[in-house]
Amino acid sequence: MRCDCSDLIQGPIKKIAINGTGVLLCLTQNSHGIGLINKLRAYEIQDRGFDTTDANAQLGLDAGGRVYLPATQMLQQLGYRRVRLMTNNPENVSLLARYRAIAR
Repeated sequence: MRCDCSDLIQGPIKKIAINGTGVLLCLTQNSHGIGLINKLRAYEIQDRGFDTTDANAQLGLDAGGRVYLPATQMLQQLGYRRVRLMTNNPENVSLLARYRAIAR
């Protein structure tokens, strides 16, 4: 009930509709791999007004943690060789590129 994932995908869905084509990949990676206990701790910090990234930092957790190899494998299986990644985190571009090179 606290996840903002639905809100985060509305923009990309609209852009895909405007462009007339595109793919939305949803990677089921719970809270950047921090685990359930740390997620609950992060919620307590968020209840005091901090965002997810700041809460994770206060817990000493890495802001990243996502694994992009499954995404690159999915894109390859769908026949995509190039993508325009829509993200609010520039690090995601380099991470996806790194995994894409590995998955070739």
